[in-house]
Amino acid sequence: MTDGSADNGDLDLSGIDDSEIDLYLLSDKEVQIKTALWMAENSDYLKAQKEKEVKMRKEKELGIYKEKKPRRPSKKHPTIRANSADEAIEKMLEQKKISTKINYDVLKELNIKPGLSPASVVESPKVEQSATRTAGCNRRPAPTRNQLSLSMPLSTLGKR
Repeated sequence: MTDGSADNGDLDLSGIDDSEIDLYLLSDKEVQIKTALWMAENSDYLKAQKEKEVKMRKEKELGIYKEKKPRRPSKKHPTIRANSADEAIEKMLEQKKISTKINYDVLKELNIKPGLSPASVVESPKVEQSATRTAGCNRRPAPTRNQLSLSMPLSTLGKR
């Protein structure tokens, strides 16, 4: 692998003439012009940096400056090797508990007993209609609350 430098730190300039190298080097006057241009372009940034330094020194003198704590490296979890998606999800849930609001035991039972779904236990919803209605009322009747289950299609729930 050649990157333009030899092992001892010297550049390999075998295919370049001195006149070509002179074109890349700036004269003292060009250096001053380029430096002045860079300082003018970045003056706002340089002022902000000086203000930060002054503020930090004052805070250190007063004893109120707090050093930023270095970040701890994140924990690397080992890769999960599984034969099926269900097995991978189960192993992932064992390794890291995503939420305290999820009952993980129920999730395991769902995988173990596929024949017993919540839909087979839930009865058909009962709809009650009131026979009496006030004559001049333009209000819609209150929606009936059906028992919700995981097996119920979302289209039956209507719009939000």
